Amino acid sequence: AVAGRVLDDASDAPVAQAGVELLTERGQRVAGVNAGADGTFLLAVPRPGMFRLRVARVGYQRVETQAFAVHAGEQVEADVRIAASAVVL
Repeated sequence: AVAGRVLDDASDAPVAQAGVELLTERGQRVAGVNAGADGTFLLAVPRPGMFRLRVARVGYQRVETQAFAVHAGEQVEADVRIAASAVVL
């Protein structure tokens, strides 16, 4: 499993309802969830391997993490910081 929080890069505040996707090293989506009101998320990992997280939220820049290993029976902790983006209307 991969557990963590989505945080605002400038204020360290939790970012609620951010979309968090678990990707293979090649970018294939294998799981996804929306962060809770407190910015926390928990993703089930289908098999051991190398994965990345992609996090997106309206008003923020999309972020993709570096690849990390998840071993059988392991829970990886991963806090992800996202920066606000200017929205052009």
